[in-house]
Amino acid sequence: MLKFSDKYVEDWINYHLAIGIEHFTVFDTDGSYEPYVRSYVDRGFVSYHPRFPKEVASKLSLASTRASPRSERRQVLLEPHAIELCVWENRQVSDWVVVVHNMEEYLHSPFLGKGLPVVKLPEMIKTWAGEVPSVAVFEIFQEPMGGAGMDGGSTIFSRWTHKRGLEFSEDASMKGAEEDAVHFQPFAFIVDPINVLQTAVHLAQARADDQAVVSISKDNLRMNHYVDLGSNRSRCQEELGGCEVQDTSLLWAEEMVLYLRG
Repeated sequence: MLKFSDKYVEDWINYHLAIGIEHFTVFDTDGSYEPYVRSYVDRGFVSYHPRFPKEVASKLSLASTRASPRSERRQVLLEPHAIELCVWENRQVSDWVVVVHNMEEYLHSPFLGKGLPVVKLPEMIKTWAGEVPSVAVFEIFQEPMGGAGMDGGSTIFSRWTHKRGLEFSEDASMKGAEEDAVHFQPFAFIVDPINVLQTAVHLAQARADDQAVVSISKDNLRMNHYVDLGSNRSRCQEELGGCEVQDTSLLWAEEMVLYLRG
């Protein structure tokens, strides 16, 4: 079984470096990621906030990490603030900022699973921005991945090879339709930090009315969301209605991340 705290941080960073992400800002609540990101911080790839709630206010740190019982802890309490800070800090520094909520999420272009060479994300963004010159925000949809894990999977790519399959059917129950509808909305985004007015957890607002917000088709780019990573139960089964549609389009990355492991 792939352990949640074993190599997944290293795999996540190495994968996104390989597709063209140049720098990461990682926000933590209790410093537990420090051993896994230290080498990347030393090499200049990662800026790390080990105890971000405490940076803001000590009471918020208590609410995030020490509230009792454990179920009362609010580890994502400052997520909106962290996203806003990350985007703001990258003004005049980065051309584009990609918002990824946690290390369960992998940016993925399904084209890469068809034997094509790795297309770098900056090249894709440059092409899309050329088609819509006024764009300030690209909206990205998620593809929940999970369900029955494959025994012996060396990475998340081979352990979870089934997706939710967010398509409506004519005979779908009301509950099933509601489960689908939750995911027919933007999940993450890529923004021009100069031309975005404000951000939220899943959405961003362009600075001016004449600037465009473009929704990217999941056929071009999506967020693979491995919802069962680190869980002793199947969140995909219990919360999303099950992950039963086979999707192995990210298996191409397994050999690469295994090679890059330290």
